[in-house]
Amino acid sequence: MTISDIRSFLAGRKTYAVAAAALITLGIAWSDSKITTESAIEKAVAIILASTMRAGIQKAQDSAAESANILKNATKCCGDE
Repeated sequence: MTISDIRSFLAGRKTYAVAAAALITLGIAWSDSKITTESAIEKAVAIILASTMRAGIQKAQDSAAESANILKNATKCCGDE
């Protein structure tokens, strides 16, 4: 297995892996009574929202890049260079 194989496997999964690790750590801290239930819930919601926001940002970037390529190709097609 090469570095390229690892990178391609992790593509799109890193954010969720970090979020899962954070939730596991949060669960351990809560079960050891290091944090209160209310604090654990707040932090869990923040972790989930952050990972969701990161996925939304990536989709917006991909969409913008695709739109830019479409416009670039449209101007080439029509001779407006």
